[in-house]
Amino acid sequence: RIVRDLTCVYVCAALPASVAATAAAGGGSHPATVNVICNGMRGVFNVAESTVTTEAAGTMTGTEFERYSGKSASKKWKASIRVERDGGRLGQTIGDWLANNVSRPTALTAHMLYVCVYSSLAP
Repeated sequence: RIVRDLTCVYVCAALPASVAATAAAGGGSHPATVNVICNGMRGVFNVAESTVTTEAAGTMTGTEFERYSGKSASKKWKASIRVERDGGRLGQTIGDWLANNVSRPTALTAHMLYVCVYSSLAP
């Protein structure tokens, strides 16, 4: 895909799947999963997919895990789900943990990742 403006051309090509997965997960500088707790229910949060897996109920979204844990009235899963620290203690919210540990591309989304090569137009 080529996008033109007055001074430059951006040539964009789709990323290979393995590179896209690493970029969507914030570049791989954090764990791929993190243990979480919501209202006493334990699960494993998958950072790249933003899903929670439990032994009893399988994989679900953050909202579904919040509902499954009996906290559906909260309606703010990033504030209801907390990171599990050593010894089962509650840590920071998953929203705060994501903000502090996962750098997401700002101009690109997980659904549309591109490598853009900048090139000036010839005069």
